[in-house]
Amino acid sequence: MRTSTSDSRLSTATISVFIRLMTPICRDKSPAHSARPDSWCGVPRKAMARPTTVEQIQAILRVANDYKIPVWTVSRGKNLGHGTNSGRILGSVIIDLQDIDKVLEINDKYSYYTVEPGVSFSKLYETIRKQKKNIYCGPCSAAGTGLRTTPCFSQSNFGIVTKMTSWPSPAPHGFTSCHVTVPKEAGLAAMVDIFRDLLTHEVVQNHPPVIGNIIRELSKRSTQASWYDGNGTIPDWRLEELAKEQNISWWDAYFDASKGEKYLDAAAVPWEDSGMQTGVPSMMLIAALDWYFEAKEICKSLGFDFVAGLHLYQRHLAHLIMISFDRTDQAVKTAANDLFVELVLKARRAGCGKYRPHINHIDLVADQSDFGVKDEGANGVPALMRLN
Repeated sequence: MRTSTSDSRLSTATISVFIRLMTPICRDKSPAHSARPDSWCGVPRKAMARPTTVEQIQAILRVANDYKIPVWTVSRGKNLGHGTNSGRILGSVIIDLQDIDKVLEINDKYSYYTVEPGVSFSKLYETIRKQKKNIYCGPCSAAGTGLRTTPCFSQSNFGIVTKMTSWPSPAPHGFTSCHVTVPKEAGLAAMVDIFRDLLTHEVVQNHPPVIGNIIRELSKRSTQASWYDGNGTIPDWRLEELAKEQNISWWDAYFDASKGEKYLDAAAVPWEDSGMQTGVPSMMLIAALDWYFEAKEICKSLGFDFVAGLHLYQRHLAHLIMISFDRTDQAVKTAANDLFVELVLKARRAGCGKYRPHINHIDLVADQSDFGVKDEGANGVPALMRLN
């Protein structure tokens, strides 16, 4: 449902249509993508609302609360690989915020911008250039100490964000693109230690170093069949041969250093030198060390090449594992799902947490944390779980 009324409030007639449309919704709260026949109580009716004002969002939520209708909020982001714009609960109403899309303020003196949820990175980038602001559209700072409430709204179900202010990097006074290669797999630990020192001393201040292994690089160039004609995953001996044949290393990392006397225009840096380090938007796709080798063996045991990457920060790193599979082959799809579940369970035992799962696996990931189970509170439900 999309309203075109000029009034900032939803009309009575529009709300009435919304109610009639959504009242027959199935009350089952099974996952929207569940394949179990008993998760359906008739054919659920779904709808999408595309409000253009905060008042319209409030009116939609009042109706949804009155009739106990589940809602799911999406915006400009595609959420590819995580469920796209599908709702988590069967019969959810999708509230699409992409028509609320103003760039409200760009302040390069104090290095922040305020935007509405429908603003894309491309629109923000073009607005920054049009206003000639000395600020980058890229990675944002999360500086600060103590309890932060921001995550409760930025990536959770505790509220609908209608505008947000972020602290991006100011335009630097220069840009140096750096590329580091490490020839052997065992060199990862030493490379991470060196980057940790550079990050904690703020020598590297922009987007954290992005590290990828050899299979990640090979997968950018072609499919597995181009590199290996045997059965199963590509063995290490063949990867070492390919490193020499293709003139690549087992590990490579990209980062930048900034220095100069005047502000640098992000567009002046060639893409091949900067990637997304300068904040130019692109549609191009992006104990931990012990876990790396364990995860590698898990992928191998289930027949998947280990496509690994790491994003390094000052005091932690994000370990990326990309699972490539044939979407037309049900057996392969099942194996890919089994691999994901196994990785989540084994990662928890290794002391690592899963970030941003597909909506089908939200409960699996949540089950890996106790949510204050020692202090269960009302009705035997942990306090933090009661917030959800």
